[in-house]
Amino acid sequence: MGAILATNVRHYQGRLTLPDYEISGTGPMAIVGNGRQAGGGVQVAPRARIDDGLLDILAVRDIPASGLLTAARELQELSPDGEYISYWQTPWAEVCTEEAIPVNLDGEPQRFSKVRYEAVPRAIRLIAPPNCPLLSATVK
Repeated sequence: MGAILATNVRHYQGRLTLPDYEISGTGPMAIVGNGRQAGGGVQVAPRARIDDGLLDILAVRDIPASGLLTAARELQELSPDGEYISYWQTPWAEVCTEEAIPVNLDGEPQRFSKVRYEAVPRAIRLIAPPNCPLLSATVK
């Protein structure tokens, strides 16, 4: 169903810049997070830890029908060098597009043509249960 819905998504031309990598092209989305789940409990960043000082970036580029099997494999592997889907962990990321694109900031819709995301380690203090899977190390 996700593949069918992805064919109806508007694609944007842009550039994603990371500290040591840059990717340009057309794609339907990039997901930036410091937690594993998006709204509704959908896991989009399975390696994310909320206290590691890193953002998890999942970039999805334009996927032709002939590339669906490759994209499905890349979604399972989550490597930085996928042909259609790439995954990175980085302290910051910048997105620049030719036109303003819709951005969902934790449920708040916005539009940007340039945005920088940056992880700020230990910006807030959290109370978490022992052995919380969202933390880098177990809570003592």
